[in-house]
Amino acid sequence: MELSQRFRFEPVGCLVSPQAPHVAQARSAASKVPKVLKDGLPVEELTHELAAGHKIIFAALGTMALSDRWSIDSGRASGGNLPPGTTGKEYCQHVWRALLEAMELLGEEYYCVLCAGKQSDALDFLESEDALPSNVIVRTCVPQVEMLNDYASCFLSHVGFNSLQESLMAGVPLVAVPQAVDQPANAMKVQKMSWGVSFLRPMASVTSTALAVALEDVLQVRNRRFRAAVQAAQRDLAGGVQRLAEEVLEL
Repeated sequence: MELSQRFRFEPVGCLVSPQAPHVAQARSAASKVPKVLKDGLPVEELTHELAAGHKIIFAALGTMALSDRWSIDSGRASGGNLPPGTTGKEYCQHVWRALLEAMELLGEEYYCVLCAGKQSDALDFLESEDALPSNVIVRTCVPQVEMLNDYASCFLSHVGFNSLQESLMAGVPLVAVPQAVDQPANAMKVQKMSWGVSFLRPMASVTSTALAVALEDVLQVRNRRFRAAVQAAQRDLAGGVQRLAEEVLEL
């Protein structure tokens, strides 16, 4: 006779005390972050910030880092740009942590829309929702082209090809924090062409102070220079995708 026929088993799940350390810690971490992040553009907030004359920073580090590479080693595909074993989560959270601290340093004249994706542990480095600076709003995702064309003064980006293309075509200067694949080369192009400021090897080079200085440089100190260079690229790229590819890939 089968064991299942001789004895009736009722599956009840893991029999563990809710006070067990690993359970309590997981519950504590989950309570530290917002339970539900909205997606879409925060139009009301952005309209208010623009009316106040504030500079708007759009921060998005790419779909791959926030999905397929979230838990895997991206260092192997980075050509030395990331330390071996660095996951997408580690890369994103390192940049985000520095960004939040930089926004506190920059003050209320700057406003940031941060795309954090849909990973449940994306913001588990925050102590609480209140840990977000008042000049930062987090979304799971926003329509990037609309954000760049209508609101952004600066794009903090991994500078994947599509994101770089969209930023240039919108005439928005960049702060580049490349991860892997084509991104380090794209970041070097950004620096060379004065389309913005680049942080190669971001796990070492990106700090809150350095990021605050870079954002202020792009948005205030050398804003005219960066905008002129980006707008020149925008005009050059009016010839379409093929011309854009030639411009970006020409080193």
